[in-house]
Amino acid sequence: RGPVGDIVACPGGEEFALAVIAEAEAVAAAAGYPVPGGEHAMSVNLLTEPSSVFTSSLYRDVAAGLPHEGEHILGRFAARADAHGVPVPLTRLALLQLRAQDRRDR
Repeated sequence: RGPVGDIVACPGGEEFALAVIAEAEAVAAAAGYPVPGGEHAMSVNLLTEPSSVFTSSLYRDVAAGLPHEGEHILGRFAARADAHGVPVPLTRLALLQLRAQDRRDR
C-alpha cells in the first residue's frame, strides 16, 4: 500500500520484497520458465530501491477506487501456482486483501 521506497524503509520490507520475488520465480520455474539471473537482478533492484517512488498500476487503480486487474493478475497467478503445486502465501494474502476491499466497496 505504498511506493517501493516506503515499503523497504519499514522493518522487514526488503525481506518481504525478496520473498515475493522468490514466490513468483518459483511459480515461473515450475511452469517451465525459469527467470534468468539478469532479470532476477533487475527485479531485485526495482523492488528494493530505498528511494524508489515506483508503484504498480494495480496499486494506483485500487488507491484511486477504480476497477482493477487483481483477479486477472493475482487470482490467475495463484491458480497457476496451485496447478504446479507451488505455495504462494504472500500472493494469496495480497489477493485476499483486494477481495476484502472489493467486498467492502460494493
